[in-house]
Amino acid sequence: QGDSIAYVTGGIQMVVDGLDASTAGIRDPGLARLGRVVIETDNMVAWTPQAGALFQGGAARRERRLPLELYLEGNIVFRQGDRVIYAKRMYYDVSREHGVVLEAEILTPVPEYEGLLRLKSEVLQMVDRNHFQAYGAAITSSRMGVPSYWLQSDQVTFEDLPTAVVDPVSGEPETDPLTGETRVQHELRTRSFNNFVYLSGVPI
Repeated sequence: QGDSIAYVTGGIQMVVDGLDASTAGIRDPGLARLGRVVIETDNMVAWTPQAGALFQGGAARRERRLPLELYLEGNIVFRQGDRVIYAKRMYYDVSREHGVVLEAEILTPVPEYEGLLRLKSEVLQMVDRNHFQAYGAAITSSRMGVPSYWLQSDQVTFEDLPTAVVDPVSGEPETDPLTGETRVQHELRTRSFNNFVYLSGVPI
């Protein structure tokens, strides 16, 4: 119904900005900048009524209400706030903020921990901006290529609820001076099923 398709190869970076925080149930206006998504990939197929305008002159503007669906393949890096997803193949509905990721790896901050939580999954379902379901998942805080310890689960439900870091003096949300993004702290909630703890590749 009026959709057109754009196919891009050879590497691309797309920035999706200006997402309406209120549509995601975020009432704090200081979190509006969390809506920015930066996508890097080798190949991209885009479906939208404005596909022809997406890449004119290397940049384009589109209305938030218009649908935009993406299929990504090859060396995918998907950034939203301080959360990063690496993948080989991915479908993402920009307007609805959900998708499916194959051979995914998520790096996300953990409260009261200096490092990052690392979740690898055969299939990752992005239910919305802050809710994920991972199948064939492994969770660890190790950054080694093959970690010496991890939690292996058949299914993981992962909820990441960001809240703005507030300046105690001004009472306003803090922003990163380099990116302009709102600084956040994370509240993580996870449920997993059929779990095994692995140490040096051996389940215990």
